[in-house]
Amino acid sequence: MALSLTKAWDEAHRFITREAALLVPMALTLMVMPSALFELVAPQRATAQTGPGAWMLALPVFALFTLLGSLAITRLAFRDGLSVGEALRAGLRRLPVAIGASLILLGAAMLAMMPVAPMLPSAPGVRASVSGGAALFMMVYATVLVAGAFFLFVRLLLVNIVIMAEAVGPIDAMKRSFALTRGHFLKLTTLLVMFLVISIIVGSAVSLAGGAVFVGVGKLLGLEDIGHVLLALLSGTVSAAVSVYFVVTLTMIYRQIIGPDRPNLSRVFD
Repeated sequence: MALSLTKAWDEAHRFITREAALLVPMALTLMVMPSALFELVAPQRATAQTGPGAWMLALPVFALFTLLGSLAITRLAFRDGLSVGEALRAGLRRLPVAIGASLILLGAAMLAMMPVAPMLPSAPGVRASVSGGAALFMMVYATVLVAGAFFLFVRLLLVNIVIMAEAVGPIDAMKRSFALTRGHFLKLTTLLVMFLVISIIVGSAVSLAGGAVFVGVGKLLGLEDIGHVLLALLSGTVSAAVSVYFVVTLTMIYRQIIGPDRPNLSRVFD
């Protein structure tokens, strides 16, 4: 059936406005706080000597919280009248499947990098010595890899939505996402680019304005650390708001594509 991004956006906006009392505390807990904490523990300035640190151990934990939040929000978007606790429990039940799908994709990405891995620098700041032919191969391979990765990313946008709506495993969820997005690549690409542009523009504006206000005032008052904390919370809030709209819009797109065949959630959770 024809896919309308405008209709999906309008439905998402109505849902978010109606269920804000449920979405706000969930987003604050599972999206804003992890995002803010990660900004605080990650190095502020990456240099050639900046290598893996203990802060990287927190990255998977923060990613899990964000993933759980997106799954729970998807569950809320499928069924009115659900409580936050019920949505979180549903998200936890399907979290292993979502993690499995993520690990499969991570493994595929690592395998795709293997042909050029020996040509990459062995350490940060160290330039790899490669011949002209090898450099050309790397450039062509990287171009194909990026194009292929983008194509897969768009076609797999509905994986987590499928995981929350259908009783499938990781591989079947990816197959199902491919089937559902067939014929909708350009519209889904438009949606993705739109949200990326919004995220970049709004995020940059918040960082500049918030940095000038919170960090600047913090320095004047001798409370620079507090200024950084407030800026991290503000940036996390904006990022979470964009993420919530993106997840709910994808859920509405899924509901449009399947049409009158509403998902039988009882098969997944009962």
